[in-house]
Amino acid sequence: MIARLALAATLAALANPALAAVQIDFTPGATSKSYRKILVAPAQVEFDRRFIEDGKVLRGNRGKLRPQEQEQLAGEIGQSMRNALADAFRKRGFEVVAAPASDVLTISPAVRDLYVNTPSDRVGSRVLARSAGEARMVVEGRDASGARVLRASNKATAGETASFQAEHRATNLQAFDEMFRGWAEELAVALAGAR
Repeated sequence: MIARLALAATLAALANPALAAVQIDFTPGATSKSYRKILVAPAQVEFDRRFIEDGKVLRGNRGKLRPQEQEQLAGEIGQSMRNALADAFRKRGFEVVAAPASDVLTISPAVRDLYVNTPSDRVGSRVLARSAGEARMVVEGRDASGARVLRASNKATAGETASFQAEHRATNLQAFDEMFRGWAEELAVALAGAR
């Protein structure tokens, strides 16, 4: 029986690499059992330093992102992460609310070290790659007093394939969305199991 469970866990991790190394830590002494309501705060997005530097070299002047394009990309990625979390918590029976309260767990998501292989569809900005890019997904859950109840993080590659493919902005964003949704589901399952 244990061997079958281990095999099932291994197959699930292979089917969705974003779930392979999810780390969820509950703060000792903090309890998540009473939380039925979740507030998902706007996600913070930070680009990997290599993303900015590589854009200057690899994509040249045509593919270099302007500040407003970086802002737009960060906004889209952040909203994708926030939506994935809200949907996953709803699916697990949590009420997703719009304002903090004493019985609400505030989830603060962040996307760090973001590297998107094709952030723009401008001429000359497309690349051949084996993935859409990578990111570290981080979430902290805090109670009404601001005390941390949980922290979760995982670094993963979005839309990884066995061979090089022409990457496009839309498919890159879709691959990140799928990665966020898989990871958010794991987080919601863990939190629901702790209730």
